[in-house]
Amino acid sequence: MNPVQEFYNNPYFENLQETQPFLEYLAREEKEIRRNISGGRVLDIGCGNGRSTAILADVADKVIGIDLSERLLEQAKERLKDRKNVELYLENAKSTHFENDYFDCIVMLWNTFGNLYSARDKVFREAVRIVKPNRRIILSVFSENVLPAYSSMLAKNELTIEHQDENYVFLREGLVSKRFSEEKLREIYSNSPLGTKYEIKKLTDISYWCEVRCQKH
Repeated sequence: MNPVQEFYNNPYFENLQETQPFLEYLAREEKEIRRNISGGRVLDIGCGNGRSTAILADVADKVIGIDLSERLLEQAKERLKDRKNVELYLENAKSTHFENDYFDCIVMLWNTFGNLYSARDKVFREAVRIVKPNRRIILSVFSENVLPAYSSMLAKNELTIEHQDENYVFLREGLVSKRFSEEKLREIYSNSPLGTKYEIKKLTDISYWCEVRCQKH
């Protein structure tokens, strides 16, 4: 089990107490989901305890959530047990069982993309494979301004920063979180096989909402 997977299989995340900047982030994220997604088959990568999956189930025809944490998936199954349009799988997003061009939309929310660390490029390529042409991959990520609020939230939850650099925070407990500038996000999209149809906008002071249409040939 890798350190990130081990982190999510421990109760750190499920007991996390968000501070106000992150509560605002989650509220704005929910508004964007409801505003931007309607119908179709949606994949929620890193669905965790099902918070975002439940919101997606309100607006999509079908939602599939995948995660590496058995603990969090059990919570998601309980939360979503009455949702007939939801399926949940214990699955690695680097290599899924889904067919090519299967999804109308793929989301990675609440900085899931930033927490993937070394798996990030492989997960992004897999998302490109399984999303339909000219359909969207949506990311919600920490901005370059998140560090003070993030450090405060970690301290409140007795989580320890082992070290950090200009891009990453490494926790002693195993999680690695990346923060992004708008320039860095544009660089990621420019170096991907997705073409130039993307939008990056400020969600809150500590987060960005990013949409890209997958132009496959």
